[in-house]
Amino acid sequence: MKHGALSKAPLCAGTVRQEEISPADHLLVEACAPSKPYIVALADLPREVFLQGKQFTLRGVVHFREPPMNGTTGHFVAYCRRISGQWIEYDDLANLPKLAKPATIVSPHVLFFTR
Repeated sequence: MKHGALSKAPLCAGTVRQEEISPADHLLVEACAPSKPYIVALADLPREVFLQGKQFTLRGVVHFREPPMNGTTGHFVAYCRRISGQWIEYDDLANLPKLAKPATIVSPHVLFFTR
């Protein structure tokens, strides 16, 4: 596919833009469109990805928490994966970060990887 070409994403209802990139030390992956959210447990996310022969390790996830009732708004929550493999939840509606279980279900919007 040519640089900047548009295509239909197999898991999403929308059109995506595919571009060639040269990876640096960070890789941000935008997950599926909100019209058809991708639901997964933290433990089932890929821990590593390879791009152009370089290995990237999953470090964080931005998740959209659905609104509790109709007419209210949801908000974003961040999960950071420590070197030990533990996940920490950062929620601006909570007083302090807390340990998240690997079985925690998320709808990731952005995945953060580093080399």
